[in-house]
Amino acid sequence: DRVGEAGPRIARINAAQLVGIVTGALGGGVIAAQLGVRAPMACQAIPIAAAALLAITLVDPTTPVAHSRVTSYRALLTSGIRRLRADRPLALLVVDMVLVGGFGWTLIWLYQPLLARAGIAQSWFGIIHAVLCVAQIAVLRSVDWLVPLLGGRSQYLRLAAAVPGVAMLGLAAQGNPA
Repeated sequence: DRVGEAGPRIARINAAQLVGIVTGALGGGVIAAQLGVRAPMACQAIPIAAAALLAITLVDPTTPVAHSRVTSYRALLTSGIRRLRADRPLALLVVDMVLVGGFGWTLIWLYQPLLARAGIAQSWFGIIHAVLCVAQIAVLRSVDWLVPLLGGRSQYLRLAAAVPGVAMLGLAAQGNPA
């Protein structure tokens, strides 16, 4: 009965995520300038390990407090996978989000050698990525008027999936960046 709270809370979570990405991008630029392009990727092991440690402490929030049973993360994961198998539209949405997110994340690492080939210093890579994140924030803040302009939510989602694909093709057309 708290559906109305979802939008603002999700927006707040996404804003925090983007602040983290911008911070990481700026820090990654400095790390890359000092230690090379591969070092920021290796440094990602630190927050990934921290997230994994945090994740194993999670319990099912729907379990009543009066119950002493604590649901493990494995049980939550298994339950979620069962739910995805039973709900095809939800499974398709999750696959779409994972693939588009994965391709978008991959683009970050694919365009950097092109920047280097263009003579841009590694210390600028993080700044350029931060600018791209700010552009993403601008697009996300414009969803309310972009969705009707593009012909509805389905068309918007198709375009959101197509843009990283077109960017990948554009990078492929550039040839071997190394």
